[in-house]
Amino acid sequence: MNIIIKKVVITGPESTGKSQLCEQLSYYYKTIYVDEFARNFLINSNNIYNKEDLIFFANKQIENESKLIDEANNYLFIDTDIINIKIWMQEVFNENSKELNVLIKNNPYDLYLLADIDIPWEPDLLRANEHNRAELYNRFEEELNFYNLPYRKLSGIGNDRLKNAIKIIDSFFK
Repeated sequence: MNIIIKKVVITGPESTGKSQLCEQLSYYYKTIYVDEFARNFLINSNNIYNKEDLIFFANKQIENESKLIDEANNYLFIDTDIINIKIWMQEVFNENSKELNVLIKNNPYDLYLLADIDIPWEPDLLRANEHNRAELYNRFEEELNFYNLPYRKLSGIGNDRLKNAIKIIDSFFK
């Protein structure tokens, strides 16, 4: 019997706890998660990239998800998504990409958790949008609505964020 793996992506602006939450949820549900490919790549390349790299990041993210789905147990948690890369391209290069739009349409997830900006900003070498987090949050929600994707807003500080995510997931897939 084949188990259908439910793909849950954690999306939203920078510094909203996406990576930590993926790790926590994978531990809770005894499964695995997919790291954000772009973050790992950029850390190793001193944050140097161009528009074409963003398309590369999107394709590698999807490729990594495909490689790991067979190892998942009921759920596969994904740290960020192609919508994130689309907004990133708009923000940094003021451009849209037809290729990213196609990737979003052709690679939907079962559930998107839109991480709220209610947790404090934590700077790091890659983050650059501390002062427009609310605007970016709204753009994420607009994109999710534009593509008519199943999402829930996720808020909460500390352990409450994890508890809220678990409640949302359990209720959504009941």
